[in-house]
Amino acid sequence: MDVRKYFCILLLFAAPLSAEEIRVASFYASNLSPNSDLEGVADRLQNYDFVAIQDLRDLAAVDELLAILFRRSDFFKILPSQPSGSDGARYAFAWRDRSVKIVSPGSFLGTSAERRPVYALFRAGHFDFAAVNFQSATSAAASEAKQLDDAFAQLGLDLADERDLILFGSFTHPAPELSRLAPLFPRDHSISLRGDPIHANIYFSNLHTREYAGANGIDSFDETAFANDVDAAIRVSRQRPIWATFTTDSPDDDGAGIPAPSPVIGHSWSHIKAARPAP
Repeated sequence: MDVRKYFCILLLFAAPLSAEEIRVASFYASNLSPNSDLEGVADRLQNYDFVAIQDLRDLAAVDELLAILFRRSDFFKILPSQPSGSDGARYAFAWRDRSVKIVSPGSFLGTSAERRPVYALFRAGHFDFAAVNFQSATSAAASEAKQLDDAFAQLGLDLADERDLILFGSFTHPAPELSRLAPLFPRDHSISLRGDPIHANIYFSNLHTREYAGANGIDSFDETAFANDVDAAIRVSRQRPIWATFTTDSPDDDGAGIPAPSPVIGHSWSHIKAARPAP
């Protein structure tokens, strides 16, 4: 095969999904730490432009992930939260810098959940949105649903006319019914490699978030990357990521929305981390 044709084919497969779409994911990374298969975790991140990570356990894993991605010439930023519960679990948002920009790191939402949800504000092209990250730690599913509903009601007030609110969540029960947001996937679908009672979903308002592009799925990396070798796959995570696509080229449909990105000063999360070249 002609070398130039071969190179063009490689570029085709390496290209982003579309210049006018982003692929977002929710990834319950199950005890993400330096003991995880971080090369495999990086493989998963590179399939997406934006990832809400649940169950980050050691910030050293963030530095190593960024170093791996930097060596691959893929430039991500990662925003880890402070611990969200007494067991030390953290959240993180990861995004490909050429596709998504952070507007504001946001904060924890005011709920009584054992692991409080966190949110941050982002922009991709014309699409600005508030991303909410949540990991269940309770068996009281009804109470959990009410807490999330109340949190979204308050967030809607705080963000005025911004209605593009997207919840990325993992749950110990079938994903709860929320009055303000609709689940993208069947509520009772499992993401576990080992049959654990873990569920995940992506929620948003069909009325307000019209940027949803219609594509979604479950990243069965245990099958595609590990040929059903579950023992090897669980070193990446015991749970499969879920994903969806959103358009970024349509005019914003909910008013002025989030202002353009500006320098971030003083926030309640850990520092935003980005890969830096070695001195």
